[in-house]
Amino acid sequence: MFSLVIYSNTGASGIVLAQHPSKSQTPLLSQWEAIPPAQGVTGHFLVLRRGEEHLDSKFIRYTHVCQLLELWGEFDQFYQELPCGK
Repeated sequence: MFSLVIYSNTGASGIVLAQHPSKSQTPLLSQWEAIPPAQGVTGHFLVLRRGEEHLDSKFIRYTHVCQLLELWGEFDQFYQELPCGK
């Protein structure tokens, strides 16, 4: 199983914000290649994985985080699940 995982650049290893699994690597590679790497370190990074194996990663801009969440159908759910501090 392959997956793309968005991490928040927080702490030593980051925090998983969202992940999108796929049995085939092809659709994930298309998404991977469509997202350009950020020019420097940003608050989010994208990881391409096979199972738990880390294949590649890159820092991405916030606009691309939102695009991926929309594409994966997780945008509204993601923001509803954010802790509100109460």
